[in-house]
Amino acid sequence: MKRKSLRTILLAFMFSMLPMLLEAQQEKRPQPGTKLTDEQIKQWVAPMRAGRKLTPKSWPNGAKVAVCLSWDMDNETFEIAAGHSAPVLLSQGEYGFTEGLPRIMALYDKYNIPGSFYIPAVTGVLYPAMIQEFKRRPRHEIGIHGWIHERLTDLDDQAEEERLLNKAIEFWTNGMGQKPVGYRAPSWAFSKYTLDLIRKAGFQYDSSAMAMDEPYELLSNGRPTGMVELPGGHNVHVNAAPDGIGTSLTNRVSRQADCLHEIQTRCLVRNRSADCGLRAAELEVRRIRRRGSA
Repeated sequence: MKRKSLRTILLAFMFSMLPMLLEAQQEKRPQPGTKLTDEQIKQWVAPMRAGRKLTPKSWPNGAKVAVCLSWDMDNETFEIAAGHSAPVLLSQGEYGFTEGLPRIMALYDKYNIPGSFYIPAVTGVLYPAMIQEFKRRPRHEIGIHGWIHERLTDLDDQAEEERLLNKAIEFWTNGMGQKPVGYRAPSWAFSKYTLDLIRKAGFQYDSSAMAMDEPYELLSNGRPTGMVELPGGHNVHVNAAPDGIGTSLTNRVSRQADCLHEIQTRCLVRNRSADCGLRAAELEVRRIRRRGSA
């Protein structure tokens, strides 16, 4: 009986969405790429491409795998950047600090492992107590993730992008006592200026692009940049919250013998049901540890 009811609900939902899907298909969308020449197509993708692989032949201390457990702590920043001030909407981002961060820290403390946190500077402005939490745990890394999770492609202004980048670097350098070495673009989206700007700023690595399963060097217009890319990943999301707002888990395993196994969980913890994302992350830590000791 329950299965029939569920089937009926699903069918009703599908039929209700059909007009919207048909309308979307009928919308005319510009396709300028169809007019490009072969050479123009090559130039189109040239500003940032994958270069040589940088996965080492062996990992330190004889380890069989390398693991990166990283979090983007956006909180309210992208809502504020977009000009949204609705209190309930902003409270969803606040949940990431009041409930999400303590649970994440507890997971790290339980296994005594380091992690990388990519945090807009405005998150630190809003939550100075968070900075103290990281200072008490110096094994963790903080990477730059914009000033206020600004959309770089929408800014489309080199001077303004550089101003916000330098502002974020200055904030975290003063807050943590050392300059961050890693960068992850807000929304994982570079503008046409970003690569040159992060090179100019002296970052050792970026973690935004997704061209390989393993670390590689970024090329720009066919030339090596010296910038290490720790790939953000081809996302397989586990949305914890029923409405799709919550933690998402990216689980990527290199197909090579010396693999890079990377878990990336976005710290947009806005819902109590999002705890399942943390449980999934903990299961991955246990599984990888078993594999490493096998």
